[in-house]
Amino acid sequence: MGIFLIAFAMVAVFSMAAICLRAEAQETPHLGRVFDLSETPMVNVLGPPDLPKSMDTMPFYHEGVWHLFHMQNGGALAHRTSRDLVRWRVERVALWSGGRGEADANIATGTVVRGHDGRFYYFYTGNQNVCLATSDDLYSWEKHKGNPVLVGDDVGASRLNFRDPFVFYNDEEACWWMLIGSQAPGRFYQRSGCVALAKSRDLLEWTLTAPLWAPGFGQQCDCPQVLQHGGHWYLFTLDRNAHYRVAKSLKGPWQRPPIRSWLPYPTFAMSRPATDGVRWITFPFMCNRAGDDDLGDIVQGRLYSVPRELAFRQDGALTEHVPREVVDAILAKPELEGEVLKDAEDVVGEWRILGNTLESPSSEAGLLRLGTLPADFYLEAWLELSTSNMDCSVLFRAAGDMSFAYVLDFRPGEKQLVLRPYKNWDNRAALATNYCEMPIGRRMKLRLFVFETAMEVFVDDKWSLSHSVYQRRGNDVFIEHRDGSMALSDIRIRALGGR
Repeated sequence: MGIFLIAFAMVAVFSMAAICLRAEAQETPHLGRVFDLSETPMVNVLGPPDLPKSMDTMPFYHEGVWHLFHMQNGGALAHRTSRDLVRWRVERVALWSGGRGEADANIATGTVVRGHDGRFYYFYTGNQNVCLATSDDLYSWEKHKGNPVLVGDDVGASRLNFRDPFVFYNDEEACWWMLIGSQAPGRFYQRSGCVALAKSRDLLEWTLTAPLWAPGFGQQCDCPQVLQHGGHWYLFTLDRNAHYRVAKSLKGPWQRPPIRSWLPYPTFAMSRPATDGVRWITFPFMCNRAGDDDLGDIVQGRLYSVPRELAFRQDGALTEHVPREVVDAILAKPELEGEVLKDAEDVVGEWRILGNTLESPSSEAGLLRLGTLPADFYLEAWLELSTSNMDCSVLFRAAGDMSFAYVLDFRPGEKQLVLRPYKNWDNRAALATNYCEMPIGRRMKLRLFVFETAMEVFVDDKWSLSHSVYQRRGNDVFIEHRDGSMALSDIRIRALGGR
């Protein structure tokens, strides 16, 4: 009975808090920082604090406003808006999960489209089915009385795994298409992921057809989406981390792109980009690690990553960079590079420091203590390497004696970015790696974000690497190179956080 009363009290508290939070939007501007959804007041009222927090994102752009819908603890689809990708307003929750026994007692990812009637249609996951809500203004939503509007048929798509609908209008067929992340019935479970396909004339009545893609590899094809650009169709899916395929037609064949890697695990949900009519932006989130341990098991949902703007190469490959307005907002903050660079000191080799430029001409080795940076910082510079057969590293959150650091390795010969922890010359397991083309003898832009429990780096405005970084044993930064010379020019340093 005691346990029952405690549980009842907890439910009551959560319910009352949730009711209060439905009422008003809240201003939460973020200036030049990684977007941390744990600040959202609805996080801990939907369940115990150790549950996943903010997860898959569903962006939609309309009349100058970015609408960022996102999962919240499986109990709500939350809503944020921004006109500049920097300052975000927390709006009223778009949709709350239904009660026990209802079609959407547990809700998850979907997509928003504008119908030919001018209304907005929000297709979302409810209990592994597709549900629908409609709105006239994107802020107030009414659930469809006939939910669910689509369920798996256990022929081409599993009833038990049927989620993350993406809806778009197919001009060629003059009807609406819906892609659903599912599994092909009868196949080996671990290799049964497929993209189910349904079609509709009116956005209300849907008919399942043969799957759009059932490759026979991967357990899941979650959060599927397509877009067309530059003569190519792109099919995005999520099997823990994001993947994409390229085709000349929606009929396929969907082929591996020239560059296989895109966004590394454990940065999730990058497979839902949205467009303002000029560019495509995506909003991944970053995962926790169990026990706040860099090498711990994945625990979903904590931080929003830095938004990504997609770039499309002629050969069909994708690259990514930070949207310009996010960079501009950061660089508008007080300059710190002058104060940091005046304390820079040689540790190995002889470094030349001229203004905001560092050069190490030695082709053997060099190590520079850049100085002490803020706990949360942004570092931007042009990096130039002399040869492909060399290593270059940025060590951050380092102890002054280098007894501990996080090491970000640039390995041009291997075309690899690598993040690893470092402790007394113990080259421990890599935390994350990703493909990265690094030109030799030409400057490439380096953008490093270190904020709270997250590290993200962007190289040459094309490639990225992200991971959690929990250790805080110092705020020193070191620059190191081996078997080749290097230079860092036009260095800019800013504190992150604040408003």
